[in-house]
Amino acid sequence: MGRASAATAAAERSSAARAAASAPLDASRRLPENALTLTGARTIPEPRHTTGPTTARLLHRALTVDDAEAFFALNGNPDVMRHTGEPMLESVEAAREALAAYPDFDTVGYGRWGCVLRETGEVIGFCGLKYLDDLDVTDVGYRFLPEHWGRGLATEACRASVAYGFDVIGLERIVGLALPENVASHRVLEKVGMRADGAFDWDGEHVLRWVMERDDPRT
Repeated sequence: MGRASAATAAAERSSAARAAASAPLDASRRLPENALTLTGARTIPEPRHTTGPTTARLLHRALTVDDAEAFFALNGNPDVMRHTGEPMLESVEAAREALAAYPDFDTVGYGRWGCVLRETGEVIGFCGLKYLDDLDVTDVGYRFLPEHWGRGLATEACRASVAYGFDVIGLERIVGLALPENVASHRVLEKVGMRADGAFDWDGEHVLRWVMERDDPRT
């Protein structure tokens, strides 16, 4: 999971910028209805959902430049990045630049949140929602450090993020995108309650799509 970066502008195709676009995937509206337009050129959504859901084991919050080392540990790990279709970050400085450039909370009001393990306060990954402009949908995506795989944290975080998108942000539809070989993410999306919805070619990759509507049964 975590194929969010392809939805951003061409300038984000560099390693740091692509990571910023996925850091930390309203399906039907480009900006929240309560967005405020400033100077006729820039629209700042209100509220900005920089704090996401709290679960039994996780806090969700926007990442900052102070999280650069944790972000590099995640996006510079070949095991984490294997099924993302994105390049690895090459340094802590590149991670810091990516985090500083991450635009989503300012442009659409929500984005990928850092996942903080409540027990230790450690940033162990990210999860959340990303508006994909070229597809006009909102995607749920995640990444976790390998030492935290197999504990159900991805399912816990994705389930909470989807519920937050529907119940707090007011989205009507959320999708999940994954590469065909990323079987673990397929299972996570199914556990969250999403249904398979075909495949398509996107940003140079063949991706599978899952979808969930606001009124669909929750798991």
